[in-house]
Amino acid sequence: MILITDGTFGSCENLERIELPTTLKYIGGNAFRGCTSLASITIPNSVTRIGEHVFDDCTSLKNITIPSTVTEMGYEVFESWTAEQTIYVPFKENNLPSGWAEDWLGYYCQANVVYAGE
Repeated sequence: MILITDGTFGSCENLERIELPTTLKYIGGNAFRGCTSLASITIPNSVTRIGEHVFDDCTSLKNITIPSTVTEMGYEVFESWTAEQTIYVPFKENNLPSGWAEDWLGYYCQANVVYAGE
């Protein structure tokens, strides 16, 4: 299984963009937490699991699209996102996969969430 382990890029303040391999299956917890310069990332369709706090404090990332292959989502993945940031979700709000944590956005997330079909 190809994965990014917990905390791999955490607090890499100079990381501006990253291209993830199309064989990636899992993004571990805190993998990009604190990457304040990260402005571009595409999660490939091969990803099925995203750990907790993965994109917390990614203040330069203005939008992100979650692929429909993500069946497990950790808690507080987008904890500190602001109203200037957008998360695109391929499911309807009331039809998220059972493997998504109830608090996947995080209590302090203010991001715009665009659900499929809405």
